[in-house]
Amino acid sequence: MCGPDRGATCARLGPSPYAPVIDPANFTSSTPINNPFFPLPPGMTFVYEGQTAEGFEHVKSLSEPVTVQYGSYDNCLKTEESSSLAPGDVENKFYAANVGNLLTIDMATNPPERSEVVSIVPNQE
Repeated sequence: MCGPDRGATCARLGPSPYAPVIDPANFTSSTPINNPFFPLPPGMTFVYEGQTAEGFEHVKSLSEPVTVQYGSYDNCLKTEESSSLAPGDVENKFYAANVGNLLTIDMATNPPERSEVVSIVPNQE
């Protein structure tokens, strides 16, 4: 349904619901996955747990070296995230090309708390 925040999109596409037919057969191992910072390789599920509030994030670096239990990576993307709901709370997140989110550091704790990738496993389906 078209609401006030979707007016321009509805004007272009019409008021009908957007309900594309998604056929898994169209997503094979040969389907290119071309976002190096969030690759979503076929057959893998990245499981994240946590609760966040809307906040602010920005890129701090594109060349961070990162070492976690899963491995060591160069040229990682580093973001800094903060929330207006919790002033002073800041998280640094690190992403490696063709892997995804490697590490999150909660800078509001003393000492800062780390949450890192320790393994990536194939789906069990």
